[in-house]
Amino acid sequence: MVISVADAARALDVSERRVLAMLHSGELKGEKIGGRWVVSPHSLRHPKPAGRPMSPRNAWALILRTDDWLDAQAAWKLNNRMTHLRDRDDPALVLAAWLRSRGERLEMSAPHPVKLLDDMRVVPSGVSDPRSQMAVSDLVEVYVHQDEAEAVKADHWLVPARGRPNAILHVTPFLPPNPVPIALVIADLVDNGSERDIRQARELARNHL
Repeated sequence: MVISVADAARALDVSERRVLAMLHSGELKGEKIGGRWVVSPHSLRHPKPAGRPMSPRNAWALILRTDDWLDAQAAWKLNNRMTHLRDRDDPALVLAAWLRSRGERLEMSAPHPVKLLDDMRVVPSGVSDPRSQMAVSDLVEVYVHQDEAEAVKADHWLVPARGRPNAILHVTPFLPPNPVPIALVIADLVDNGSERDIRQARELARNHL
């Protein structure tokens, strides 16, 4: 017995894109039938993590390449993990798992999502970063500081997406620089979950990590 991606998403209370990302990473078991993914319901009980998420402090220390707020031992451990990241079986998926605590990922709908890219309060990443080479015209992906998130949502008429989102808003305790560190682009593409996104995340990991 198998279930659809949509049913798995409802069972886990996550988006369908997140379920696809979990299938690619091996967190969920499934297979393709007729070109569509289906999920083993048994794997919903105990998803296998691709890697253990870091604390938000460590995740942002990795993203921003700083150890200003870490003690000496934590800084050494973080540096050691990054040094050996390329030796892991799938560095892009491991990195995305490590950075899962970086902030809240909101799938939104907006009447004019492209206008977000002109807003000085946000920084493009993921599919909206030119380095991703995704050339996606129907989806905008940005980071916003948690103190500005509600104002940005109100100004751009952003509401939770009922179906396919046209804007992804990452609400975080730090606003990353523009352009964002490549680690964020890789993690964002993995979290988007499509085969094309994950394939490009792996390519960026090979070239930049």
